[in-house]
Amino acid sequence: MRGRTRPSRATEVSAGCCARLAIVAALALVLLGCGGRAAAPHVRYQTQTAQKTYGDCTRPSSESCTRIRLRWPVVAAAPTAAVADSINAFVRSRLFLPYDGGTPLANEDSVTAGFIDAYRTFLSSAPGVPASGWSFSRRIEPLGDTLGVVSLAVTEEGFLGGAHPNSTTSFANFDAVSGRALKLSDLILDSGREQLNAVGERAFRRVRKLARGIDLNAAGFWFDRGEFKLNENFAVTRSGMLFFFNSYEVAPYSFGATSLSLPWSQVMPLIRTDGPLAGHGGR
Repeated sequence: MRGRTRPSRATEVSAGCCARLAIVAALALVLLGCGGRAAAPHVRYQTQTAQKTYGDCTRPSSESCTRIRLRWPVVAAAPTAAVADSINAFVRSRLFLPYDGGTPLANEDSVTAGFIDAYRTFLSSAPGVPASGWSFSRRIEPLGDTLGVVSLAVTEEGFLGGAHPNSTTSFANFDAVSGRALKLSDLILDSGREQLNAVGERAFRRVRKLARGIDLNAAGFWFDRGEFKLNENFAVTRSGMLFFFNSYEVAPYSFGATSLSLPWSQVMPLIRTDGPLAGHGGR
């Protein structure tokens, strides 16, 4: 169709890979800081893991192996008990969810056992039909601990025998003193949201290699009335605010996910003066 521009397949794959790499890069910046020295964290963690398998899992490439892996942090030290309690409660609320969502279960063992039981039920529903193994992983990881905000990333990756695997990444943010869960409106002025969206759109077009005049929806994206708008899936890092659009959120699966890093030089003029970022000046 005339006037319709769509990223090439190579661009789509590259964007998805770059989105995942951007999260890793953001974490590295948080840990190393701009001068190459480790930034002093407000919160320290101990990492815990759980895993359960079913079938032939002796070979890494075995198609008959069904496996679920969980990885999560437990607060070992924090400025206040409120911060530790808030973060630990959030981690449990996400960790104990069944693989397919729903009401939280009792513990991580219930999550892993439930996944294996679901696969065995699936096998019994179609006896004699060859089936590949399922896989699911859930990782809850520290992403940012700077400018008065602690950020966590929750990443889920799964393959349940469909046409392709699926993955999602979501962020959660907490005040480093009170432990209060933070929304974007807690950090950014209401009057600054339009300008923040403009900053985000420029970053989005740069990442997606879309010229300024190209209509977003004509290019294959799904923004309401074709108007770009940042979502609430954000994290605070030393380099800026990180936003993440998952697959299917604003584009088809083939487009992949999109990660946007908005530098503090463009975001700080828009922050609330009574919010956690006030007084930090982006440093």
